[in-house]
Amino acid sequence: MFADFLKQSAAIYQLMPMTDGFGGTYQQWTYRSSSPCLVQPAQGGVDRDYQKDGSASTHMILLPGAWELSALNQIHVESKIYNVVACRNWNSLGASNANGHTTVSCVVETS
Repeated sequence: MFADFLKQSAAIYQLMPMTDGFGGTYQQWTYRSSSPCLVQPAQGGVDRDYQKDGSASTHMILLPGAWELSALNQIHVESKIYNVVACRNWNSLGASNANGHTTVSCVVETS
């Protein structure tokens, strides 16, 4: 079963606008949710049109179910932080809920 492969745990964050005490705004990473996951190194080049995004992904993260993630999201797994580059929700292709998943293309945060 697909869930048996998800041996890691992901904490998903979203970049949110915040207001300081002086009426100014700033951006802050805010915890959104957690999920089991599997992190895999990206393999080879990206040839499919739906995956072309102008940047080189270093990792793919598999999440169970339907997720809508974008460049405004980060995924924290163990001690690494991954910036989301692209997200492909395979549930939209008619997969059953038991086997449906989302594949997230990411790059490792280096700053």
